[in-house]
Amino acid sequence: MSTKTNPGNFFEDFRMGQRIVHATPRTVTEGDVALYTALYGSRFAVNSSAAFAASLGLPRAPLDDLLAFNVVFGKTVPDIRKPKKGEENLFPKFTTWREQIDGKYWFPTYTKADDTLHFALQNVHIREIVKYENYQRFGSKVKITYEGKEVEKGGKQPEEQKPPDQKPQ
Repeated sequence: MSTKTNPGNFFEDFRMGQRIVHATPRTVTEGDVALYTALYGSRFAVNSSAAFAASLGLPRAPLDDLLAFNVVFGKTVPDIRKPKKGEENLFPKFTTWREQIDGKYWFPTYTKADDTLHFALQNVHIREIVKYENYQRFGSKVKITYEGKEVEKGGKQPEEQKPPDQKPQ
């Protein structure tokens, strides 16, 4: 039996037209867009100029499409309230920004939470900042064997393991 409060959904649990309401909705504000643009810069004129967007017939400048990838909003886990036992385990909403490291990979570099948790006895204001630094590349050497013989890079099986209808190239 699962001990999770909500085990979640699998693909087959969803149906066409189903409305999914997230427990902690978050709206991207103009302040979020300004901070994102200050951190990462704008790649296109239409995203950085309301006047240019209007000249194209748009009601406002659209969000940069990478904003959703680089800025993550959420909560670490759902809130847990057990009124009969008096247990409350609440967590603040947070925002995480990502940056490109080594010109190739995107990693979280800054997380901020500034939220008020509403407990039964009192409200508690939480402010957290987490900075992720000094990312370093790591690696390992791996040797894969199949029935006592080393498998070549690219996943080729040893010659005697190939099906009889295949010939070596």
